[in-house]
Amino acid sequence: MKKKHRFILLMIPLSIFFLFGCSKEVIETNKQTIEGEGLTYDLQLPRGWKKQANYQTIYGRQSAFGAEDTKSKSGMSVLLFPKEGVDQKGFGERTRKELAEKNNYKKVDGVYLKEYTINEAPAYKFTFETRFGDQKVWSHFYAIFTKNGVIEVMFYSAQDTAYKERAKLIDASMDTVKEIAYDEVANSAKDEENSDKIEVENNELSAVITGIRTISGKHEEKIFVLRYQLTNLSDQVIKPVEWQTFIELKQQGVLLEKATLPESTTSFDTKELVDAGEKELNKGESVESVLLYRLPEIVNIQLTFDSTHFPRQKTYTLLLSNKEEKNNE
Repeated sequence: MKKKHRFILLMIPLSIFFLFGCSKEVIETNKQTIEGEGLTYDLQLPRGWKKQANYQTIYGRQSAFGAEDTKSKSGMSVLLFPKEGVDQKGFGERTRKELAEKNNYKKVDGVYLKEYTINEAPAYKFTFETRFGDQKVWSHFYAIFTKNGVIEVMFYSAQDTAYKERAKLIDASMDTVKEIAYDEVANSAKDEENSDKIEVENNELSAVITGIRTISGKHEEKIFVLRYQLTNLSDQVIKPVEWQTFIELKQQGVLLEKATLPESTTSFDTKELVDAGEKELNKGESVESVLLYRLPEIVNIQLTFDSTHFPRQKTYTLLLSNKEEKNNE
């Protein structure tokens, strides 16, 4: 009887050793610090993953962080938002429905949803099949509502023989996410920095141009991306993209033509923003989207608004940089 008890006591420490040994191996030892919107987070990457230097080129300028798996064609991007800017009520089912629609699922429950907590913060995990570039991938999307902000992490996991094991590594990594600091002054300063954005408004809509950039399209074609936020002020349902008829963009007096985003684009945020412009908006609803134009050369652009709809607006000069973001390899 004594021998039996001794055997059990010996086995318990061994079991604990294996459990803790395995848990340490699934994530990287070093912590990654992610900053944006006055928020600071820590997380540990899945084992074998490393930070990308060009993550904003791959995932878009809004990205606060990006990383890749050194053993597969898998990647991740991070977005940060002030907490007051994201409606948590009904977030899980609402986002699940949106993801199902965007990725052509016939049933909403085709998108996996898990609601739980990570370090005492409400968390949501979604898993679904999508495309990244020209590849079909499994996407694991996490949204974590911490004290002062929301961190959204999108993983694109290769469809290979290791995807199940990789999913476990990803889960373990997400369990390490913590908000470690919040700088309200920095967040307010960002708002002040954006106060010089171009804004227009009439009885039908209000729009704010929030950014510009240049990306590459098919056959070395350059595409000018005009990012905006639009709110429907009328009683009629509208599509955001329709406001493109109210503006003109010219280079050296020549009107710029509309462009389309290549299907093989790897700029996930640009594709999402293009799609958002096609959705109908009811009165009071807002959306962020982009307009695309063919860009013959890298010289400054003159932006004018239709004087019938926006009579008090002047002509604006948009300054272009010679630095181009490669969007289509």
